[in-house]
Amino acid sequence: DHRIIDRLIDAKSATNSHTSMLPQVLCTEFFARGYYDEHLKKLCAIHRERRDAMMAALEKYMPEGTKWVYPDGGLFSWVELPGGIDTTELLKEAARYKVAYIAGAGFFVGGTGEGRNCMRISYGNVTPAQIDLGMERLGALICSKL
Repeated sequence: DHRIIDRLIDAKSATNSHTSMLPQVLCTEFFARGYYDEHLKKLCAIHRERRDAMMAALEKYMPEGTKWVYPDGGLFSWVELPGGIDTTELLKEAARYKVAYIAGAGFFVGGTGEGRNCMRISYGNVTPAQIDLGMERLGALICSKL
């Protein structure tokens, strides 16, 4: 019966494509009470510190010829490695050192090999100490491949 299917579709839509009322009410109160500006300042300070830690770690641990983007905002940087290193292959080994990134080839279309030596690294959910340790491990791994 099509009525049952229509009711299931309505139930599915109500549970998956709409924000529930409680988070909407909480967000409304958060903004209405003026908490947003202070919260945004805290987030910016946290992410600025993490970005700066990542940039310092790139400078400290990456081999000569490595290029990277100094981001004005956001939670990521784009890194281009020297020496024809395939970051998709490197990722398997990096995981054994508890280091992760997104391999660059997936950001390009056409299967041309473009971005094969690139990676997107995140500093959004790790502390400066974790960034330094992770980049030290990743830098040593990359240097061992050159």
